[in-house]
Amino acid sequence: MKAKTKLLALIAVAGLATAQEEAQSPAALEIEAVMSEHQKVIMEFQKKSRALPREEQREFYRNNYPDGVEAVAAMEKLITAHPKDPAIVDGVIWIARTTRLNGLKPAHLTPLADHHLDNEKLADLLPLLGYRPSEENTSFLETVQTKSKSKANKGAALYATSMILKRDPNKTEEYEKVVKTLAAEHLDLKIGRREVVKALVAEREATKNLAIGKVAPEIVGKDVDGKEMKLSDYRGKVVVLDFWGDW
Repeated sequence: MKAKTKLLALIAVAGLATAQEEAQSPAALEIEAVMSEHQKVIMEFQKKSRALPREEQREFYRNNYPDGVEAVAAMEKLITAHPKDPAIVDGVIWIARTTRLNGLKPAHLTPLADHHLDNEKLADLLPLLGYRPSEENTSFLETVQTKSKSKANKGAALYATSMILKRDPNKTEEYEKVVKTLAAEHLDLKIGRREVVKALVAEREATKNLAIGKVAPEIVGKDVDGKEMKLSDYRGKVVVLDFWGDW
């Protein structure tokens, strides 16, 4: 009886896997194939690198790391040929990460703006655009903010916009407005595992309140004798704060 139950479970799992594979579009399968093939090239390169003496590895890495040009070209063809297929979102993200944004083109963003603004996988791409200010990237971020129905995408686009504004000393007022909007509407936004908006708000508050000449925030704790103490009790006196940790 147990053997029969296990057999039925295995058949069910196999059937589910087959159904999932069948559910993938031809474009999705081709995109996955490009990614997989490039990953094999990377793994083979790493294998060769590890086989070398340590003093030769850095030079080998610098001169022979796979540039992925052919893989990126193949991915671009798939994106152009299947603009409406949701799988191209994965393809664009792959290009951005594989080329460290250098291979990301405005033409890659056009089908995303036309057909995939609500695809929440975009939230993985949008913060990357914050590292590469350009007219096209800024325009795409604005499109996501105004037209996407996904809160996660809107938040990620706004966060990327804040990254761009922060680098421009002439956009301080706009940056402050964006941070306030993020704090009010997207406080729990996460990029990966990072709570980026909470970190951004904390950084902004620290910049305002911990500048030279500002009154130090209150610190409450216990002294070496276990007696409760407050930093404000020592106001007007010379105080040395020693922050340390043991990990």
